Amino acid sequence: MRVLKDIEELKDLRASSVSIGNFDGLHLGHQAIIKKLTSLSPNLVVTFDPHPREILSHQNNVRQTFKFACRLTTVEEKLALFEELNVDNLFILKFDQKLARMPASQFVHWLLVDHIKPEEVVIGYNHRFGKSAQGDFELLVHMGANFGFRVTRVPPVFLEQTCPDTPVQTQNVSGEQNGSRNPKLSGIEGFPVSSSWIRTTLTEGNVELASRLLGRPYSISSYVIPGKKRGRALSYPTANLKLPSDKLIPKNGVYAVWITLPNPATRSYPSASISINNRQKLNSTGRKPVSDDNHHKKLKGMMCIGEKPTFKEGFGIEVHILDFKENLLNQQLKIEFVKYLRPNRAFKNPQALKTQLKIDESTTRKT
Repeated sequence: MRVLKDIEELKDLRASSVSIGNFDGLHLGHQAIIKKLTSLSPNLVVTFDPHPREILSHQNNVRQTFKFACRLTTVEEKLALFEELNVDNLFILKFDQKLARMPASQFVHWLLVDHIKPEEVVIGYNHRFGKSAQGDFELLVHMGANFGFRVTRVPPVFLEQTCPDTPVQTQNVSGEQNGSRNPKLSGIEGFPVSSSWIRTTLTEGNVELASRLLGRPYSISSYVIPGKKRGRALSYPTANLKLPSDKLIPKNGVYAVWITLPNPATRSYPSASISINNRQKLNSTGRKPVSDDNHHKKLKGMMCIGEKPTFKEGFGIEVHILDFKENLLNQQLKIEFVKYLRPNRAFKNPQALKTQLKIDESTTRKT
């Protein structure tokens, strides 16, 4: 996949089909759009950085709630996901105040007519763009007729009710174009998959539903930082994680998770300027370094998000990896959320906490 960041690069790019959107989360609805897009080749996805909400909230002087101000996917995660979905070309368009104020018709002329010149534009059922979100499907169709491109609108994706023990299936259902419930489907299955719905489920701790909507487990990646070693004293050593600044963190509580360790050949550290000698020193702590056998394996673990009321300590994120005692300091871990286990609470003493951790461990092993 070719990644472009300069608008002038688009003039030399041949793309038969293009899709434009933020694609935060790249959930099942987005995947349906990309599937249609990649049926035509060569293809191009145009996405934005930073998230438009970050600019629009400042523009409108609106203080947004935490759950809607944070991303479901970082730029790096989007790159990997688009590549997995067989996108040929990706253009990351800087979203700024100038772009936010650009009228919809001017945006189409500037991006599609002057630079990309596509044969087909593929959009989602509720796609809007331009100043005050004035641009829509009808405007694109009108301009496409004048400038020689077709427009395909992909209908919303709804979850289809399945047995909980079987893989989740999806079906495209032509419902009302404003994204309201589809009366042909019952319960939550009648609502279209959306990034907003996923953000809400995560802030409620419902990571299982979020995974269904995404088509994969929700995940965060972060570096291991020094901690106070309280878990070690309880026989449950934890890796304390640096709080990601640009990712939505699920509701406070304890979760069953999967942990993936970094590739030893491309091991990541907080600063790219760390020399090879210093990297070796980081692992020279007297504890066994991570063995190559464990890299890229998914290991079960328990993650705690939030304050530590038993020890009267503030907010933090830490994870205990089952059956694992190697050193992870300064390494980057990928955490996939599997199940919400329980809320945080204060225990009368550390021994009572250890008893609860044993219960959490048993539940996690069965998850």
